Amino acid sequence: MTPHIRILAIALLVSAGMMSPSWADQDQTKIDLQAALLNFLEMTSDPQGRFRVIDRASGRVLHTHAGAMHPKIVPFGDDRVLCIEMYDRAGGRHDADFVMRQTAAGWMVVDVLFDQRPLLKKALSGVR
Repeated sequence: MTPHIRILAIALLVSAGMMSPSWADQDQTKIDLQAALLNFLEMTSDPQGRFRVIDRASGRVLHTHAGAMHPKIVPFGDDRVLCIEMYDRAGGRHDADFVMRQTAAGWMVVDVLFDQRPLLKKALSGVR
């Protein structure tokens, strides 16, 4: 596990320890979603822990590292959206929104919206 992913995993475990028993099912779903996202990042990052994306404006490949995972999970129909701040080599901040779907194998990333917050807001406004 890369150091950046390890830090996110530790933060996830710490926050899980502070959960109220009355929210057990909802909390378990949150844990499952965050664990699936961390697994996705681990499996798709390079040996240095960088997540590679294509910048939509320039067409250049960006190598980014995961920063803070936001605690809010946004419903998107039957799917869920999780957001992580990511940082490029120059320290530039990028919003990465991961669309997660429940499958027979558990939660899986089915789409990544990188620096596409206006698109996500537009999509969310049309979901009932």
